[in-house]
Amino acid sequence: MGEAVTRLEFARPRVRARMRILLVEDNATDAELTRACLDEDWLEQVQAAAGPATGSALEWVAASLTAHTLVGELHESTARISELVAAIKDYTHMDRAAVEDVDVHDGLDSTLTMLKYRIKHEPVKVERIYDRTLPPVTVHGSELNQVWTNLLTNALDAIEGKGDAA
Repeated sequence: MGEAVTRLEFARPRVRARMRILLVEDNATDAELTRACLDEDWLEQVQAAAGPATGSALEWVAASLTAHTLVGELHESTARISELVAAIKDYTHMDRAAVEDVDVHDGLDSTLTMLKYRIKHEPVKVERIYDRTLPPVTVHGSELNQVWTNLLTNALDAIEGKGDAA
C-alpha cells in the first residue's frame, strides 16, 4: 500500500494538472473539475480501486476526458461547417436563376454569416433590425450579396477597430 500511496501522491499533481490543462481550454474552474468528480475524494477512490495501477488509471481518465472534449468540439465544428455551407449556397445563389426575386433580409443574413469570423474579431456589435414589410426585389442575387459584403467590409475598415457600430 505504501508504494501505491507514493505513486498516487506523485500522480495526483501531475494528472490533476493534466486534467486542468485539458479542461482549462474550455475555461474549466475548480467547480467544473469537482462536477466532473475530479476532487480529492475521487482520487482516493481511484487509488483504492486501482492500487499500483493508479497512475495508469488516471492517465486513462485524462485520455477519456480529452476524447470527450474533442467530441464536443467536433459537434460544434460540424454545426459551424453546416452553417457556412448553407450560407455559401445562399450567398452565391447556387442553383438559381440569374435574375430572381430576392429577400433582402436573407441576403444580409448570409453575408453576415460569411463575415462572422471577421466581425467577431472587431470591437463592433451587429444589431439586425430589419423592416420585414419590404417586398422581395428582382436582382442578380449574388451581385447584391457582393454589394452587402463590400459595404460591411468597408465599414469595418473605416472604423479601424475604434468605433462602435451598434
